[in-house]
Amino acid sequence: MWRDFAKPFSARPSRPRSRAWATRKGSGSPGSSRPFIFYGLDDLSDRQGGYRFNGHTGAPSTSWDPDRFVIADWAADPVTVGADGSICYSGHGAGSWTYTRIAADLPDFLQLLATWIRYFVADHGADLHAENSEVPEDIRAEIRRDVLSAVSEADKDAALSFLLAD
Repeated sequence: MWRDFAKPFSARPSRPRSRAWATRKGSGSPGSSRPFIFYGLDDLSDRQGGYRFNGHTGAPSTSWDPDRFVIADWAADPVTVGADGSICYSGHGAGSWTYTRIAADLPDFLQLLATWIRYFVADHGADLHAENSEVPEDIRAEIRRDVLSAVSEADKDAALSFLLAD
């Protein structure tokens, strides 16, 4: 099933990215914010361009794992689900694709995001950075304790790095 998405799709015009609901601080210049986009089912095929295949030529990406499917992106860094159900993120523009696991499966990832939104927006007014644009160690420890409970111990460092754009 996943391999069906490895081939290019028809070049339909992209829809505007209107599903942004969170921001990623630290991407780009200090204090900048970038949208997190969770793709709708009707957009999944079109959103593989630039990751699984070249969006201009349709040629498959030679370094892309054919068992990974992009379900979201945060500042153009893809969030993928694998054939094993694991959720990973990758850095865009690094030359070749590597996948860092941040959750064992989609339910754990969704729980992580829900807890993060509550913590980041409701509890902290969408700003965790100190004057030097860094996230202080006490805030990092609080996030590990209060937010990362949804993911396994093995995934906590990667999930923290993902959330804070480290």
